[in-house]
Amino acid sequence: MSRYWLLFTTLIIFLLGRSTWAGVPVLKIDRVTVKGVQSFPISSIESAIEIYPGQILDRDDVVASEEGIQTFYRAHGYDEMTVKVRFRQQFQEDLDGVRKIQNVLEFDISEGRPIRIAEVELVPVGQDQNGMKEIWDSEKEKLKRLLKMRSGEILDQSKISEAKRVVQETLQSDEFMGAGVSQINFEAATGKSLDDSARWVKIRFKIDLGDRVLFGFRGNKFFTWSNLQTWIEDLRAAGLGKDYQDIVKKRIEDEYRNVGFAKVSVSYYTVESANNRRRNITYLIDEGPRVRIESIDFDGNFIFTGQELKSRFFSRASGIVQNGIYVEKDVRKAAELLTEWMKEKGFLSSRLVTINSKYLPVSKTQLGSASVRLVVYLYEGNQTTLRRVELQGLSQVTDHQAKSDLGLREGEPLNLFSLTEGIEAFKKRYRDLGFLNFQIRNEGKDGLVRYTQENRQADVVLDLSEGQQFRVGRIQLEGLVNTRSEVVLRELAFQEGGILGESAMITSERQLRKLGIFSSVVVRALDDEIGAGKKFVLVKVEESDRGMFVGGPGIRSDLGLRINSQLTYSNLWGRNHTVSVSASANRRFVPFYNFLEGQAQLNYSWPWFLIPGLTFRPSLSVGRTQYLDFSVNGWSTSFAADNQTVSLTWDKSLVGQSNFLGSLTYTFEGIRQFMGVRAEDNSAMTIGTVTPRLTLDLRDNPLLPTSGFYSTAWMDFAPPALGSNADTGPIGYYRVQFRSDYYWPVAKRFGFYFSFRTGYEQSLVNNSNLNSNAIPLIKQFSLGGIASLRGYNELELNTVISQQLQGLSTSIIKGSLSYINYRAQLDFLLNSSLKFDVFLDSASLLINAYGFQLARYGAGCGFRYLTPVGSVNVDWGFKLNPIPGVNDLNVVHFSVGVI
Repeated sequence: MSRYWLLFTTLIIFLLGRSTWAGVPVLKIDRVTVKGVQSFPISSIESAIEIYPGQILDRDDVVASEEGIQTFYRAHGYDEMTVKVRFRQQFQEDLDGVRKIQNVLEFDISEGRPIRIAEVELVPVGQDQNGMKEIWDSEKEKLKRLLKMRSGEILDQSKISEAKRVVQETLQSDEFMGAGVSQINFEAATGKSLDDSARWVKIRFKIDLGDRVLFGFRGNKFFTWSNLQTWIEDLRAAGLGKDYQDIVKKRIEDEYRNVGFAKVSVSYYTVESANNRRRNITYLIDEGPRVRIESIDFDGNFIFTGQELKSRFFSRASGIVQNGIYVEKDVRKAAELLTEWMKEKGFLSSRLVTINSKYLPVSKTQLGSASVRLVVYLYEGNQTTLRRVELQGLSQVTDHQAKSDLGLREGEPLNLFSLTEGIEAFKKRYRDLGFLNFQIRNEGKDGLVRYTQENRQADVVLDLSEGQQFRVGRIQLEGLVNTRSEVVLRELAFQEGGILGESAMITSERQLRKLGIFSSVVVRALDDEIGAGKKFVLVKVEESDRGMFVGGPGIRSDLGLRINSQLTYSNLWGRNHTVSVSASANRRFVPFYNFLEGQAQLNYSWPWFLIPGLTFRPSLSVGRTQYLDFSVNGWSTSFAADNQTVSLTWDKSLVGQSNFLGSLTYTFEGIRQFMGVRAEDNSAMTIGTVTPRLTLDLRDNPLLPTSGFYSTAWMDFAPPALGSNADTGPIGYYRVQFRSDYYWPVAKRFGFYFSFRTGYEQSLVNNSNLNSNAIPLIKQFSLGGIASLRGYNELELNTVISQQLQGLSTSIIKGSLSYINYRAQLDFLLNSSLKFDVFLDSASLLINAYGFQLARYGAGCGFRYLTPVGSVNVDWGFKLNPIPGVNDLNVVHFSVGVI
């Protein structure tokens, strides 16, 4: 019935159309509404609709939307649902009070009764029940607990798929091979307890248990039992059929061959248990010797020398082949990559013919070793050079720009791989210029590259259809509830009347997502009938929750028991302003602990402050901290401090929307130092600081980076003129610091982390006649702990220790203080939750000097484990050159939970 209604509605639309296209009436949809949705979020239904406001009414789009809604409901257990599509016109007043006709397309949904689960039954098939009954009873109870399908729940297809996966993974983890759900039956269910508000079904899972298998191994020396068992677990997870014995055999042989045991041989035998409940399969492994590459020669080459080919071959080979170990598939892969390199040089018909491997005889004195000579047979063919480039229909870009994008130079060898990449770059240039319908008519056809003189020369001919350059006719925003429209519009890389380029739309969508106030963002260009050469741009967003509270307990070896909390409220007044309040408190484990430490902070963020892209971040904070020293005499209190801070920061991206940031901060601090070892260190002071900073962040993820580069440099300038003063004497200083981190993912499961950090601070006042620091204790550098020098306690490398190491008479800073800190770490990802690392840290701290002399070194290992309550982090560091007289030669740094 709904289809007939749709045809009738479409006919009315054509009769009511107020504009025409090619003589046929057309109509633009102003609104799309959905009615009758009760069981699902309205956004879930809207995502199935394929017609949007601003589009010309198209019957195919409407039918596709109707079918999409039906598919969604039926997949979620509502197979009685119906949907009617209606078109109506209504009057709508604009902001000026003018009444206009608005065209509305309405989807009216009748959900009907859902299908509910009355009972779930698990039935084993193809098993000897006398031998397996006890085992099946145990497995059945476990599966019932794990299946997330309960009586009374709505039947959802995703739950059926999840149930099949749970059954297979559970049985495989219990050593059943080839197990899984063989069939699922649905039967109508009736009963007094089942009401008429739903259709009730009984689900019967027929389960094939397969074989219960225990694997054993003999003859393995290179690989451990754990290695072999891990491969079997991988195969279990992927799903094994009835031929699992041979699949496991092949996996073992492949793994051995992958590390150079080319002559490995594996066989197996099976022993059935007496009660038929378990099958024992033992694999007999004859590893043979590891085969080394004696030599590699090339045949069929006339242009390229054998030495050049050998060099290119090994540069493209795997690491194990580069080390002279023979792995057949890796050798073939390197040879194929070699021919790809030859094609890049213009030898387009070059190919790998075959690889001949000849095992060398083994003498009696060389038993247990093997080597092979390789001959790689190649066909070079003729080199093809580019004679001419013809660009038919080119008018919007220069000939030089086009050839540069395409990577083509006449007279040079033709590289088809480079040409393919160049075509994509060329098309992107046009789309970024607003030619969204740009095409290369002969792309992918034989006529694009025309060969002459027995393929020794080639012409590249591109038949271009530039199409029309599109501009932005209008921009329509949808989904804004609390957010002002200017917050969205100012992030768009295009504007009404301007050129609409592909990259501009992608950049706009990315920028809107980065705001953090929208849970979804869609930027789409649609046809606009208002003017030729224009596109109607729909920006559809869904706003996120504005308030967020996070917090929880944690433990750190340096801070002890710790609790954190933060309350954030974003998008204030609809302008993307954010306010947050955070607080933390901790109780240390170490001796000489005198009070509960804590910090509290109020932050505000005001984006687009006065000028585009500038963000203003004022903050207020208070805190109390105890600073502890660990010297040759053990733990002691250095001093404690109360701190009240007002901070004003302005930051901005310095190059467009890049990750190169600049910031300027003014900070005014009121500090009271107390509990100092020296009476002069107990003082009240104010410090006014101006801090310019530059930051370049090219990491893949700022929170959990695995690759990329990060660097930042800043200077704290705190002269008396900015408000720096103390009751014990004048203070004033400047500090320059630099940090650079590099993350290098060497392979899928391991990578390196390198970091270099350095700082230099210098007094700006003359305290030579006073027994006080020109640079306050709280602003002096100190190193040690998880963030700088592992194997050393927090702040263990301080001015007192530097004084002793340098042989100075005092640790009072009247001149300068500097540090250098190197960190290197190798991470091994054991699984998605567990990471193991080994590290080497080094640091130096010098008074009135700069350099790496008297550096301290710490090395060790650690792990990171993700749990539902937070990350467990442990690093065990050892002092490689301890400070003389210190007996604490190793330190465990750990943290749990919210840190």
